[in-house]
Amino acid sequence: MIKKEFQKIWANKLLFVTVIVAMCLPILYASIFLKSIWDPYGRINHLPVAVVNLDQPTTLEGNKVDVGDRLVKELKSNDDLDWHFVSAKKAQEGLKDRKYYMIVKIPKNFSENAASVLDTDPEKMDLTYETNGGLNFLGEVISENAMTQLKAKVSESVTKSYADVIIKMVKTVGDGMDQAADGATKLADGSKQVADGIATVQGKVPELSSGVKQLDDGGKQLADGVKQYTDGAGQAAKGSDQLAAGLQQLNGKVPTLVGGVNQLADGGKALNTGVNQYTAGVKQAYLGSNQLVDGLKVLSYKVPGLVDGVNQLVGGGNQFVDGLNAYTAGVAQLKDGSATLSKGMNDLNDKVPTLVGGIKRLANGGQGLQAGISDYTAGVKAANVGNTKVTAGLNSLNTQLPTLVSRIKQLSDGSKDLASKLNGSDANFDKLLEYTAGVNSFIAEIQKLPVDQIAGLQPQLTEMSQGLTQLSNSLDSSQMLASIDQLPVDENGHIALTKDQLKGMLASNGNAQQAQAIIQQMQTQIANVGTMLSQTDLSGLGPKLNQFSATTNQVSSQIKAAKVGQQQTIAAVNQISAGLNQLNQATPTVTGGISALVKGSTELGQGLTKLEENSPKLTGGAAELNDGIKQVKDNLPALEKGSAALTNGAKALDSGLATLNDKSSELTGGANKIVGGMKAMQSQLPTLTDGVKQLVAGGSQLNGGLNLLNAKSVDLNSGSGKLSDGLNQMQGQLPALASGANQLADGSKQLNAGMKKLTANSAKLNSGASQLSDGLNTLDGQIPTLADGVNKLADGSKKVKDGNKELADKLNEASDKLTDVKLTNNTAKMIAAPTKTKQEKYSDVPNYGHALAPYFMSVSLFVGCLVFNFVYPIRKIADRKNSNATQWFMSKLTIGLITSSMMALIIGTVMRMIGLEVAQPMNFYMTLLVTAWLFMFMIMFLAMSFDNPGRFIAVLFLVMQLGSSGGVFPMPLVSHFYNVLNPFMPMTYSIYALRQAISTGLGDELYRNSMLILVILAIVFIILLGVAMQILYRKGLAGYSQLHENQKLLDDDYTGKFAKEEDPYTLW
Repeated sequence: MIKKEFQKIWANKLLFVTVIVAMCLPILYASIFLKSIWDPYGRINHLPVAVVNLDQPTTLEGNKVDVGDRLVKELKSNDDLDWHFVSAKKAQEGLKDRKYYMIVKIPKNFSENAASVLDTDPEKMDLTYETNGGLNFLGEVISENAMTQLKAKVSESVTKSYADVIIKMVKTVGDGMDQAADGATKLADGSKQVADGIATVQGKVPELSSGVKQLDDGGKQLADGVKQYTDGAGQAAKGSDQLAAGLQQLNGKVPTLVGGVNQLADGGKALNTGVNQYTAGVKQAYLGSNQLVDGLKVLSYKVPGLVDGVNQLVGGGNQFVDGLNAYTAGVAQLKDGSATLSKGMNDLNDKVPTLVGGIKRLANGGQGLQAGISDYTAGVKAANVGNTKVTAGLNSLNTQLPTLVSRIKQLSDGSKDLASKLNGSDANFDKLLEYTAGVNSFIAEIQKLPVDQIAGLQPQLTEMSQGLTQLSNSLDSSQMLASIDQLPVDENGHIALTKDQLKGMLASNGNAQQAQAIIQQMQTQIANVGTMLSQTDLSGLGPKLNQFSATTNQVSSQIKAAKVGQQQTIAAVNQISAGLNQLNQATPTVTGGISALVKGSTELGQGLTKLEENSPKLTGGAAELNDGIKQVKDNLPALEKGSAALTNGAKALDSGLATLNDKSSELTGGANKIVGGMKAMQSQLPTLTDGVKQLVAGGSQLNGGLNLLNAKSVDLNSGSGKLSDGLNQMQGQLPALASGANQLADGSKQLNAGMKKLTANSAKLNSGASQLSDGLNTLDGQIPTLADGVNKLADGSKKVKDGNKELADKLNEASDKLTDVKLTNNTAKMIAAPTKTKQEKYSDVPNYGHALAPYFMSVSLFVGCLVFNFVYPIRKIADRKNSNATQWFMSKLTIGLITSSMMALIIGTVMRMIGLEVAQPMNFYMTLLVTAWLFMFMIMFLAMSFDNPGRFIAVLFLVMQLGSSGGVFPMPLVSHFYNVLNPFMPMTYSIYALRQAISTGLGDELYRNSMLILVILAIVFIILLGVAMQILYRKGLAGYSQLHENQKLLDDDYTGKFAKEEDPYTLW
């Protein structure tokens, strides 16, 4: 019967063509339709889209912002869509005329809104687009996807512009940080110089004390000199009386004098020359005697030290001898004696350089005495002029003392107020630390929130920024600077210097300014986060928050360091305030001393005038004094060598203790000799002391005589000059001699009257000198208080210097960290597009055609099998007379098997020819064959069993599979009803198997399971087909079909059952 079946097919050309067409029908359906949509996304560059650019450029931080023009320029080089750049009118007309699928409109304020990112209320950039879904919905979907990509590109471009501006601002901040670090370094250097200057002042305080001491001694000497001056004034008054009497006698004997005037004039000139030379020698001798007396006093002061050293040396020698005598008791006692001896030697050696230095200074003074005698008179005059200026300055200082005292008190009060304000600002650093901790907590809470709630945090960020602004205002140091500006200054600038130092301390500390800079940095970070929150895309918020958290932690560390510097500054200001208080307490004493000093200076001027008149009497013994000093100086090397030799001997003695055990007897004898020599030296010490005392006494007597001689040299020189001048005048003007004698008598009377007045005021001069001496004593007593204040000021300045250095180091560290951040154009690109998607394909599906091929091939095979069962006489028995149910089944099974197999092979081959790439060809063809067999015998079973209703059921089953097999969309996107049906649809498994064979994306296990289900179903429907045909054959229904005789269904005599028995095609 199988052969008979194929003979009839071959014999009936229409039936043969029908079978052939049925075989080719799946490929016609699948290839033609699928090829038309094989790669639609590869041709979206042909989708026309209109672009309307209404944007107007603007500026941001000095940079031009033209986002619209840049977007158009980028789209012109973009082939994603078919872009048409037209006006708004043409775009609307094109959309209406179906020329464009979408209109992209760039509004007028596009760049302006982009540039508002740094404003208080930044505006979003509205990029509008208009689509026509009625023209084609998929075109609208594709356009919307393109707009999503376009939005991302615009966001990337604008973000890059923002990043460029931010990077520029960061670089500006970095430069400012470098400048601030340099300034802090300079401030640190300046503080070091101030500290060094204070240290220098501190080192000069002992010299000041010594100078005040010397001034005090000079005041005492001045009082003594004034007393001598007043005594001389009394003597001069007596001489004036005698001069007046003599002039009266001279006036009476003028006529007798005329005869010998010429001879007297010549003698007067020679006398004047000799007197000048004499007075010059007296002056030099007097100056040399002063230095000699000073040197002898120094020598006298050092003699007791020498005596003490010798006595210690003798005592040490005695101990040394005792130690040698006790040698048998142990070497340790001997070492103790040697140590004592060495100590005595060292003490003696220490005194020798002092003695040598004094003698050398005495020698230098002798040379200076001899060289400076000729300049003595000029020096005294200069001293008198300088004293006049000193007196004027002291008067001015005494006048300004009340103002100075008042301003010192104001300065002390100002320093206390400054310390109080600094203590108040220190608490703000604790607030900053609390605030940074709150910021970190807030960031952590943001990171836990979902994206839809993050945008609502903008008010909290605004509140945080306002809190920072209030805290910054509380740290403003301008009030402290203003309070310092109110401190008074005098015309000499003394208090102004202290004020500048206070200013420098506040400015160099810079803690408040540093805290304000930190607050501005945190406000900038909050503004950046706020900008991110205002954007639609919050993908970059996480890194920003992490960066913000890291910056907050770094800021917290900087706040702690700044707080330490602030505390150091407070301590320094407190020390300065204490020093000012002490200075304020010492001002009354200084005021009294200066008043006394003014009086003493006036009297000193009067004494200097007298001293200037008596100065030429020092010249006489300068040469002899200098020679004596030279002899003393020549003997100094021998003294130094002897002292050094003695010290070295002590050291050698100490180092020789190792050999003392072997040389003890010799050492004992030598020690006795040494002690004897020491005692002899000690016995000569009284003689040395007495000699020095006699030398000092002789020097004092010599100085006193030279002083008196020098004091009278002026009178002698003046009288000689006057005598010579008078004789010359007398020689030239003898006729007027009588008249001159009369005038001289009158002048002597006036001189006598003046000397009486001078003698009357001597008591006042003595009193003034005493007051000056008392004032200097008071000033000398206040020097320790001044030294203590300077020491405290030095300690405070050192702490300020350390605080400034730490500030400079921290600023340099912050600057280095900021410099280490490399901000380039690539950084801006990274900020604009921080993420880069990288697709790793588990399986490769090249295009839309490959994705839909499994679905369309399955549907095509089902349709082909359905059509075959419609057009082929499936119930017809080819050889009715010689057939049975089994032969009938085998003939239909064979024709169905061959037809479905050809369908599968043809569609598989043609699909590969049109571009379908298959990863597993064998599995691909095997799946098509099994699928075709299943669909063929399932539909054949329905058509054979139920005839036309069965074919209708097959059509319904096809429709159900179209929606529930998951061929187009993923099943999670399909409604629940079709998801329930999906596991029960045969086409589900054919699609799975074909997808695995084409792209290997599902796994071999799923392929095997799918093939197993398809094979089982095919076998089941073949069995069911055989059973159904057996039943039909037994009922006599074999060979009859409503489909083949459906035209007779409308006949009037149709009863539904064998209307005519002779007709073999009568329907059942």
